[in-house]
Amino acid sequence: MCADTIRTYAHSRCLVSVQALRDNIAVLRSRMGPEAGFGAVVKSNAYGHGLDLVTQAIADCADIFIVHSYDEALRVRALVPQHRILVVGPLHREAIGEAIHQGIELTLTAPDQIGALSTALNGQKKHAIVHIKVETGTHRQGAHRTGVVEIARLAAADGRIEVRGVSTHFADIEDTLDHTFAQDQHRRFMDVISDLEAEGLAVPERHCANSAATVLWPSTHGAFVRSGISLYGLWPSRETRLSVIRDTPQESPPTLKPALEWRGTITEIKDVPQGGFVGYGRTFRCTTDSRIGVVGVGYADGYDRGLSNTAHVLYEGVRLPVRGRVCMNMIMVDLNAADNPQVGDEVVLLGRSGGEEISAETLADWMGTINYEAVSRIHQELPRLAVDNPEAE
Repeated sequence: MCADTIRTYAHSRCLVSVQALRDNIAVLRSRMGPEAGFGAVVKSNAYGHGLDLVTQAIADCADIFIVHSYDEALRVRALVPQHRILVVGPLHREAIGEAIHQGIELTLTAPDQIGALSTALNGQKKHAIVHIKVETGTHRQGAHRTGVVEIARLAAADGRIEVRGVSTHFADIEDTLDHTFAQDQHRRFMDVISDLEAEGLAVPERHCANSAATVLWPSTHGAFVRSGISLYGLWPSRETRLSVIRDTPQESPPTLKPALEWRGTITEIKDVPQGGFVGYGRTFRCTTDSRIGVVGVGYADGYDRGLSNTAHVLYEGVRLPVRGRVCMNMIMVDLNAADNPQVGDEVVLLGRSGGEEISAETLADWMGTINYEAVSRIHQELPRLAVDNPEAE
């Protein structure tokens, strides 16, 4: 997040390992063919890790940055003026002209978008660089087979619109050990590429490999992979890891390093007598005299209310249970097992302490969701601090 919107005096913060980010890219590149580039997906505040921090940390490791929105693209452009940037989200017509001026690559999903591009190009001396998204089975975003060819024809007829890439997105590659549907999607994708070639509309780049496909299927890597969750050291799913183990039994699965640690500060310590209630709704009652610590983080910061009376935090390698309901800006934790905690000390909400760990997967299980959401919903105004940055040494 931009410096002027970070909470200077926040009671929780994220530490991001730059070395882990760079090591993860090296591991992923080791599974990629020499022709494939590395596309770093930094949308949604770099999956909660901090868009500015991550972009700057890996600028020399990424061949192209991939974002969802034009607003994100502008932030990346300010940080890396010479890098390729691709917006994969919906086309915002009012921003097309500026995007073209900034050299930002756009994604097209329908033939009628060519008209908006043509209008925006009037008066400019630049070409628009676009990628056509193909609908192959996700039914979320993309043009069907005949629409892809029509978009390419209209772009060629305009003469100012360069179709640099064609892409698709897998609907079901992460949540299953049966990849038949994803393989069918890839076949349909390649059929569309054949259609374009037959029409004399060959496109130089194809890309469809998300994090799961990056580690599973070199045949899908194309011009570049689009690595999101794995860049940050997290597996797309348990099934993806099991698929790697099953399909390449002679190899060890890639070692990815989670890059994010989330910490909260103890802001108050209270002695609560046996029988005393903690928090809203009186959902927890102390069975013994207890020391309760108030930690400055809550559901407004992304620490889900579903973690109430379920989650633990870590303090000097000791697990401390969350007591009572998660509040908007605070949680309460049982300090009885901690060794002399003080106001101002930090607890680990996500990450390691001593021999204990609360992983993104564990936090997600407690929340009833996936690791993607557990990290990406951490409020973007909370500080993200880079640690172990080799460029700073």
